[in-house]
Amino acid sequence: MYGLKGGVALGYRKDYFDAYRFGVKGVKLLDEVYKNNPQFEDIELSKGILKLMIAQSTWYVRWLAPLIVESGSISEGIGHLDKVVQDGEYVSDEALLAFVLLLWGDVDKDYLSKSLSALEKFTEHYPDNIQIYRIEKYIRFMSPFSALILTFIGVIVSSRKTRGGVGFQIAIGFLIAFIFIILFIASKSMAETGSINPLLAVWMPNIVFSGVAMLMYKIVPK
Repeated sequence: MYGLKGGVALGYRKDYFDAYRFGVKGVKLLDEVYKNNPQFEDIELSKGILKLMIAQSTWYVRWLAPLIVESGSISEGIGHLDKVVQDGEYVSDEALLAFVLLLWGDVDKDYLSKSLSALEKFTEHYPDNIQIYRIEKYIRFMSPFSALILTFIGVIVSSRKTRGGVGFQIAIGFLIAFIFIILFIASKSMAETGSINPLLAVWMPNIVFSGVAMLMYKIVPK
């Protein structure tokens, strides 16, 4: 815990005093635990997380870290986490999650493969808990298309000349957006409950409103 706090203080909050304080306490505590029980591999989790966080921080954090806590290294961090995954008694799943969350950005493709492999194992262990993240990934892919579809519908509505003028067109736009949001919330709920395929559920509003857009394009007078 102290190692994780020290890594966060150094890498994210830039609080060097807290990083030094937590880092010293964490390293000292880990050394004491290791001396008393050298076979207890779970203590490697904090070391692995700290080294990965430091290794992927900015250049000045990597330069200061050895003076405050310890040096960062992706390969050494992976080595510590591998020990926990293979021989850990209590936190092997947490080590898998650390692979997924910390191996990111501009890293070697082998490290990214390691992260994906850990994600697959974590998904196998907790298939129900991972569903929400899979749905979120689908939503992030579909959101840009939603913006394009709604913009296209907005252009069609605004191009139509009506007696109500601009105010009526704005009201129609709000109504269409409201219906889209309601449909999106309903389809997302169905995806989370597993009623229908998550990918189909997330894309359902786009599919429906794509049809609406094409229909409006053909029948709405210019």
